[in-house]
Amino acid sequence: WDKREIEEIIKNKEISGEVIEFLKGYCQSSFESIDFFGDEYYKDLLYNTGKQVLVINSAEKVWNEITKEKGKFKINHDVYLKLYQLSKPNLAKYKVIYLDEFQDTNPVSLDIFLEQEKNGCQLIAVGDKAQSIYAWRGAINAFSFISGENWKHLTLSESFRFNEGIASLANIILSQLETDMRIIGRGKKEIIETK
Repeated sequence: WDKREIEEIIKNKEISGEVIEFLKGYCQSSFESIDFFGDEYYKDLLYNTGKQVLVINSAEKVWNEITKEKGKFKINHDVYLKLYQLSKPNLAKYKVIYLDEFQDTNPVSLDIFLEQEKNGCQLIAVGDKAQSIYAWRGAINAFSFISGENWKHLTLSESFRFNEGIASLANIILSQLETDMRIIGRGKKEIIETK
């Protein structure tokens, strides 16, 4: 979003950057209410400040403008995903829903995904929590939110994408990570020639 457009709506240059960051966080969160998100966003503060209240109230004004049918703002990916989550989609027409790269799922996507279990969908989460790289985009360890009798954990331990030499090296690293997982490389052996 353009900072000047936000300043025009909230009439305050000092907090416009905070309002933008707050709204990014809200869009990536599972919270439906901006107020409840604000409580979480500012939970580490020991006391409420006037600035905090001003940011939350300003964010609500901007959100209302963003989501207006003929508002001033272009809707970005974060906004339309948030609007989709808030619409409470029912994907019951799909028997199975896969969410790949589960380790890099943000709370808004996780909420949409997990809600589909209530709609009778079988859910499959695919990923590797050791490969999470999108925390800067609001990603969380989504694997910590799925457990219990409805979830069965399976490990992909063989791959045609690499050979046994690479798998042996990977297994040394896996042993250092104190995991029981070991992998097998089913790819063709490649001969590397050096001259």
